[in-house]
Formats: sequence, C-alpha cells, structure tokens
Amino acid sequence: MFLSSMIRRTCWIKNKVSIKKLFEIFSVLSLCLLFGCSKQSDVTVAKDNDVICDGTFTGYVYKFRNLKNKEVWKTFKSSAEILAACQIPQDSLNRLNTEGLSQSCMFLPINFTYTAYYSNTVSPYDGILSLIKSCNCLTALTSKKLAPAALIKLYKNMVLTNETFTSSDFIYSLNIFEKNSSLDKSYLELLLSTEYFTPKMDLSQLKELAKEIQNKTTFQVNCPSASYAGSLCYTYTAGARVVLRYDSLNPFLTQAEKDKLLNFIKRAGDDISVAQQDCISLVDSTLNILARNH
Repeated sequence: MFLSSMIRRTCWIKNKVSIKKLFEIFSVLSLCLLFGCSKQSDVTVAKDNDVICDGTFTGYVYKFRNLKNKEVWKTFKSSAEILAACQIPQDSLNRLNTEGLSQSCMFLPINFTYTAYYSNTVSPYDGILSLIKSCNCLTALTSKKLAPAALIKLYKNMVLTNETFTSSDFIYSLNIFEKNSSLDKSYLELLLSTEYFTPKMDLSQLKELAKEIQNKTTFQVNCPSASYAGSLCYTYTAGARVVLRYDSLNPFLTQAEKDKLLNFIKRAGDDISVAQQDCISLVDSTLNILARNH
C-alpha cells in the first residue's frame, strides 16, 4: 500500500510544483528555440504487421530529423510555424505501423508543451488533449486498434534512472531506448489518462498496466531526483483512468466516486483537497487488486 506515504508526498509536491513547472517551461522553451533538437534521424528496419508485445522494439520510426539542425529552429517566427514543422509528412506517416507510430510520438519535439498548461482553469491534461488534436502523429495513433498495447509496451520498457536531469537532457540528449526523463514518463502517462487508449483496454491489459503504474510509483517515491517529485501526480492520473476502465468492466464505483476521478484526471491530479486524497486512496486500492491478480 502506498497511501500514507503518497498523501504526505503529494502535499509536499504541491508546495513545489508551481516553481518547478515554471522552470521547466521557460528553460525548455528557451533551449528549444536557441539550440534546436538533436533527435536522431529516422531508422528503417523490417516493418511489422502488428505491434510485438515481447519487449523488443522493431519497425520504422520517424524521428523528426528535419528538426535536428539547430539553425532550422532559428527560422521559426511563430508557434504556428513550429507546429507545422512538427507534423509527419503523409508518405512517412503511411509507412508507420502501430508500434513505429507510438515510438515516433515519443520523439515529437514539442511533446513537453503540456507543462505550459497550468492555471486555475487549465491543466496539463488540457495540454495533452491539445497536442493530440494538433499533431498528426498523435491524432493517427488514437485511431489505431493496437495503440493501447503499444503504449503499455513503451511504458513498461521505459528506463528511468536516479540521475538529476538538466532541461537540455529532457528534450535533446536522451534516447528513448536507453533511458528516459520524468518528462518522457509524464507525457506517456498523460496519453494513457485520456479517453483514447486506456478505455479501450481489456482486463488483461489493465492488469498489466496497473502493475507497471505501481512499479513507476515505487520508483518515484524512492527516487532522490527532484525531477520526478512533481510528476507523481501524472502517474496517479493514469491510474485514475485505469480505475474508471475497470469499473466499466466490473462496476463497483458510486457516481460520486466516478465524478471525483474524472475531475482528478481533468486537473491532472494537481490540486490539494480531500477529494484528491480520496482519489489517491481509490487508485491505490484498485491497482492493488488488479496487480495482485496479474
């Protein structure tokens, strides 16, 4: 059970989160505009017919090599130009199978911009919904039948470390196949918290995801790196969506509990209240049930 430590940790996080998020937003945006993106070039290997759930990443992946040169970023005059540059060309998009597409979404150069959505009226959840609507790789992923399995696979294969990352590490220096930042993790968790993926999972997939969310929670609670402290709320946001999906398969929630969980998701788990603590408790207990039966 994570409940008692989570409530204490969450309250501490909320006192820190505003400063941390502002630092992330301004430092990352500044680096993005000044230094560009050093994502690796596209990789072409044998194309799968379907996603392979054996832990081995395969398939063609689009890594936005057109944005590798820092000089390209200096030419952008508006956010609209940046957004246009972050679209995958249709011929490349057509080449991507579900697994390759899910990985390409991880390399999206602006995948961190959900952090800019933080106020009394919007949250990072709104930010991830905006990205899904604005970026064709994410839009395409929502229509893929195998997308839930592909995202679970990515989540399980994330290599989180105890290192304290710099802002440049978050976006430019890491290879998603070797190690991942808290921003990588949070981005994927926010995708899983939407209505596009987890609500399409079967019970077996829910159990698999529940166990991995617990693993990520344990890592973050014990991790000394401050970069993970403020991102714990996103892990619980993904967990809340798992609870709602489980309830749709095996009803056990009251309407009041459903409403609390939905509000928790819409705020990306990021407000201090009794309702928030109720949601944390409900997520913990439900994940325990699912993970125990996995």
